[in-house]
Amino acid sequence: MINYYRNLPPLHKACLNTNVTSQIIKDTIANHGPTVASTTSHDRMTPLHILVINPHADSGAISACLDANMNTACTRDGGNKTSLDYLKDYEHRDIEDHTSFILALCMHREKQGEALLKREKETDLVSTKVLICVHAVKLVLTSQ
Repeated sequence: MINYYRNLPPLHKACLNTNVTSQIIKDTIANHGPTVASTTSHDRMTPLHILVINPHADSGAISACLDANMNTACTRDGGNKTSLDYLKDYEHRDIEDHTSFILALCMHREKQGEALLKREKETDLVSTKVLICVHAVKLVLTSQ
């Protein structure tokens, strides 16, 4: 177990910390570069996978990790699970963590939608934002 921990990438170690906070996540990313947020361990777990399993991690830490690399929310580990799968499997999580995760996904989709709108010069931004959030929620619900 000690060798396993010793060989983990820096952000994975931070995400395992019992005192993990959003500031620790941000500092680790600042010190080791943004690619550390998408690095995987030997079992293909991202830092986000590790963080949602940690019962001491709060929604702020999860949001900070999601902000660093939103794409890791859909990354599957060696057991073919996403971080969202772990979030719903672990009973120590409360509704705030789930809501924070879904909101971050919606905001990410919204940003992608806004970029698309600028390229296509569409004008109906409000309905597109709603559709993007509905799509993100459907994605979350169908993964259950």
